[in-house]
Amino acid sequence: MRKLTLADAVKLKSVLSKRIQELEVEMDLTAFVEIEKGTAMPYQVRTWKKNLRKSAVIFVYLIN
Repeated sequence: MRKLTLADAVKLKSVLSKRIQELEVEMDLTAFVEIEKGTAMPYQVRTWKKNLRKSAVIFVYLIN
């Protein structure tokens, strides 16, 4: 297990906070969809699994 310095921890917190903010904004923008009666529901391209995987890759990159 690798130890983090305070400087690395502060940088990591900043990057993760920014990523969380980006995901919250995206969630707010895509939370509601207006469609006309009779049209098919749009297909959601992004999934939480993809978002978590991307965040995990960023996290691993920062701590190494």
